[in-house]
Amino acid sequence: MPNLVFHTENHTYTLDGIRLPGVTEIIGRRYPYICHHGSTSDACEQCKYLRDLGHAVHAATAYSDRGTLEESTVDPAVLPRLNQWQRLIADFKPEVFAIEKIVHYKNFYMGTLDRVLVVEKRVILVDIKSGAKMKHHSLQTSAYAGAWNEMNQKKKINERWAVYLDGSDMPAKIEIHNKPGDFPAFLNLLSFTNWEMSQ
Repeated sequence: MPNLVFHTENHTYTLDGIRLPGVTEIIGRRYPYICHHGSTSDACEQCKYLRDLGHAVHAATAYSDRGTLEESTVDPAVLPRLNQWQRLIADFKPEVFAIEKIVHYKNFYMGTLDRVLVVEKRVILVDIKSGAKMKHHSLQTSAYAGAWNEMNQKKKINERWAVYLDGSDMPAKIEIHNKPGDFPAFLNLLSFTNWEMSQ
């Protein structure tokens, strides 16, 4: 089996020791992070807080789905978003087939998908979001689905969801991505990334 590694110290991926671009890296070259608080993302404390919140939400939902969450340890800022996710799971009653899974598409790119859920025989790729909706999120879900399908020929993704957890009392918002042009558009970004990295 291939050795898939995410290097947390520099946020890079390797496949059998060979560096491959990551999904968010590829998309970020076309849609870079923009601070809306009058500073750069590295210097803005509010941006850092939102990034850290997103990481904490992902961790809490993963622990919850694995059945290992200790709710007493959950930050009060994370809890409302966790509650929204748990409500979604309770409503749909899915089989949680994959959690925070590293995937690769041939030797072209890698990434870490959030969930693969099976609901009434539908295999659904889910990307969990704690921030605002962005148009490039559909490219992200298509990239993860493409990689998963390449690796799992017998259990292919047939739906893609972006699930937005805003911490309100309302149910999580589900955005269904179904445009066939999403994955070709992502592959175009990959080609640009490869060209840029070769310069």
